[in-house]
Amino acid sequence: GIPIEVEAEGVKSFIINSNVQGTAMGIDNLVFDAVASKGALQAALDAAAEEADNESEYTAETWSAMQDALTQAQEVADKADATQAEIDTAAETLKAAIEALTGDKTELNSKIEEAEQMNADDYVQNDAWTDMQTKLGEAKKVAEAQKVLQTAINAALSALQDAMGKVELKPSATPTTTPEATENPDATA
Repeated sequence: GIPIEVEAEGVKSFIINSNVQGTAMGIDNLVFDAVASKGALQAALDAAAEEADNESEYTAETWSAMQDALTQAQEVADKADATQAEIDTAAETLKAAIEALTGDKTELNSKIEEAEQMNADDYVQNDAWTDMQTKLGEAKKVAEAQKVLQTAINAALSALQDAMGKVELKPSATPTTTPEATENPDATA
């Protein structure tokens, strides 16, 4: 038969192999064999292959989910008689698993909470405070992003920690007594 590529409304793209038997008067028999398109699935498999060297950049949970989706997608790709629905589902599941890959944001989220608890009235409003606010904003963007490498998370955490360490507490915000001194009236200063 002669392969013919067809685009139709509601159909992504597929190849029809036509087996035509004709006579001088016309076509006696026309048989169409639809072959499902695996292009989107192959693209998802290629995207997963690009992540192969990045396992250490992601949490074990998100990596495992992606590997499970990859295994299922490869099974569908290898299946000669896979339906378009099976192919589309496998491609979408794998793409979603790849997009869900992320590093561990636990420490970063904790440091963001700590920075948000810092009362601006207690700190000198200078370049260090402004820089800390900038680094906090950048850290929040990393924490809110869907797919983030551990390297990027660690860099945002380190930058925020460094900036927080440089802010200056106002003298009026410094405690004048320690809890131990108030509990023991016989203590000498």
